[in-house]
Amino acid sequence: MTYEELTPDEKHYYNRLDSWGKERYLKTIPIVRGAMEAVDAGEKGLSHPRLINWEEKRLAWENRVILAEEKRSGSQ
Repeated sequence: MTYEELTPDEKHYYNRLDSWGKERYLKTIPIVRGAMEAVDAGEKGLSHPRLINWEEKRLAWENRVILAEEKRSGSQ
């Protein structure tokens, strides 16, 4: 990210940092923005590539466990 891409509030904060802080800030601000977008999307009920559907993950895990148990009991 470059300085020109920052919002006015972000530029104001950026200008108060030392050189190490400025470099770190430019690296981390895209991550922060992405997290904020994900939270906003989740609150609105929209899908977002960074949101995790925990129910879907839980079901997939349970299915893997069931398949592994079936495979193990079938080989005995």
